[in-house]
Amino acid sequence: MKIVFFTSNRADYGLFKKLLIYLSKKNKIFLINFGNQQDSFKDLNLKKIKIINIFKKIDNNKYLTKITFDSQKKILLLLKKILPNFAFIPGDRIEMIAPAICCYFMNIKIAHLHGGELTFGSKDDTTRHTISKLSNIHFVSHERYKKRLVQLGENKNSIVNCGSIAIANIYDVKFPEIKLLENKYKFEFNKFNTLISYHPTFSLSNDNKNLKNIFRFIENFPNDKFFITSPNQDMGGNYIQKMINSNIVYHSNTIFINSFGNDDFLAMLNICNCIIGNSSSGIIEAPILKTYTINIGERQKGRIFAKSIFQSNGSLNSLIYTYRIIKNKKKFIATSHYYNKNTLKIIDNSLNKFKNLATNKYFHDQI
Repeated sequence: MKIVFFTSNRADYGLFKKLLIYLSKKNKIFLINFGNQQDSFKDLNLKKIKIINIFKKIDNNKYLTKITFDSQKKILLLLKKILPNFAFIPGDRIEMIAPAICCYFMNIKIAHLHGGELTFGSKDDTTRHTISKLSNIHFVSHERYKKRLVQLGENKNSIVNCGSIAIANIYDVKFPEIKLLENKYKFEFNKFNTLISYHPTFSLSNDNKNLKNIFRFIENFPNDKFFITSPNQDMGGNYIQKMINSNIVYHSNTIFINSFGNDDFLAMLNICNCIIGNSSSGIIEAPILKTYTINIGERQKGRIFAKSIFQSNGSLNSLIYTYRIIKNKKKFIATSHYYNKNTLKIIDNSLNKFKNLATNKYFHDQI
């Protein structure tokens, strides 16, 4: 079979990287990239996976609108040439509506990853549900999310609960030794280490308050080490990046790394005692790696939380109080609401099952 994967940033590529490699064993894989992360594909076997970069460079100031509109014509031309059996579209980013619309009108079966989820604190919800309604097959990470897609009128027989493919990336992984990471990024870990990953939300004023409080919070723990990564490329990301740049110079115990890449980010998450911010990694991957989470605000509200996840309103007192609770806790037993040891195999088998599925869809009414 010919299978197309669409990617627009490091995060979604990292999400399905292991699935892409797994399926390339028996299928012809095309990776269509309409983002800036060409350097992320260095470890792929180019004999089995054909990479197509739509843009040479993206202006991040016009990122979302430019990608969403400028990419459609180029995607249509590529799809007409490839004529894939399936197109994988991940998650909930707004620019992913472009390939979804193209595939829908060309009668190419869309396999949607991580549909049916809720995240109240961003525009992701609307985008995610829109892609779900254009899709033919749904690979969800939890039974609750399957039920939600049924509520949206999707055929329950085309919804597969396979667990999270984000967790599939952790299967059998041999993380690099601490010294290798220290040498690679030229920093040293302390006794207690925390990863910070904060992304834009609906409200830049709230983001401004939360980030100020994060840096004020850091000042209260001078003996701990904090590692901050760049925000994603949503609207408001540039503003958050400027705030990070202007504050980090005043905090000697804080290291900024623009991007670890998916593999090293997971290694950092595995080493660190805690992750602070509003990233889905704190909800999905952190619990399986025995790392505590302080989730700030409502960006991840709606997802199913493990007991190792502590909610914070972003105030200075809330961050300090929650962090001290975590520092006094021991490592917990790995747990996850999204784990399935056979995720990749389930998806592979499902593609064979749905190979002859009709692309014409009907609303399956629950009334």
